[in-house]
Amino acid sequence: MLFTCAPPGTRIPGRFPGPPHARGRWFTLDIHCHVRSAKAAALVEDHQEVSRWFAESSANQQSQAINRQNGVRTAAQGSSPEQRIADMDLMGIDIQALSPAPRQTYYGADPDRGLQTARIITWVTPQGDIDVYLTFFRIVVGANFYDNYNYGLSGNLIANIDPVSGRLTTATGASPNGIGFSVLTNHPKTGEPFADFQLPHWQEARKLAEHAAMLFLPLRTIGWDLALTDDGPLLLEGNAEWDPVNHLVVHAGPEHQLELADFLNRLRAA
Repeated sequence: MLFTCAPPGTRIPGRFPGPPHARGRWFTLDIHCHVRSAKAAALVEDHQEVSRWFAESSANQQSQAINRQNGVRTAAQGSSPEQRIADMDLMGIDIQALSPAPRQTYYGADPDRGLQTARIITWVTPQGDIDVYLTFFRIVVGANFYDNYNYGLSGNLIANIDPVSGRLTTATGASPNGIGFSVLTNHPKTGEPFADFQLPHWQEARKLAEHAAMLFLPLRTIGWDLALTDDGPLLLEGNAEWDPVNHLVVHAGPEHQLELADFLNRLRAA
């Protein structure tokens, strides 16, 4: 285990279970690891109804004290890449699959703090050029904490992005009666018009997606999810199987429909 209840300063054993082995002979993947985000903690600072972990707040005083001590003791392992890599080397771990620390799930947070992401789909042509196609933005609405669209079933919205300027057009979502889809011109909560809304750091986001596309060759087409933060774009994940969101293309008009058909034909030809 990366975190144990051993006394502070205790050396972490080499390989578990059993003796350590040199890298190259064995490949070890640790699928249960957590990471702590200082920025996420800052978002809920001074809001204990959100930031306090249920297991901590419901425990007795002695357990709460131990939980707080463990949080201090493992702070470096949870937030320092250098410390994590050193621990991985010591334990012989090649790859860790990371997820947020349980106490940072923040289920009681304001839905307005939910992360909204942009999808940029890239295609590297046989000639080595990068084509950016079908860019759209996921919009969190209602009481959702996530931006997953799920064909409108989540209640969230999705909007086309002009791939050159980074401006939104109209948004699409499931119809209120549950049949088909509706086009929205304004945000249902804020009233802000979608048309010509400028996404921040768009050119940097495009360059980031294009750079990642070249690194993942020979996979030629990937749907990249990016967060457009105050500090610039962050690449969250790449999707080898991306969905063209057919009804979004339909509502975008005949010109965009022809672009999609041409794009898919070029993929087949490649």
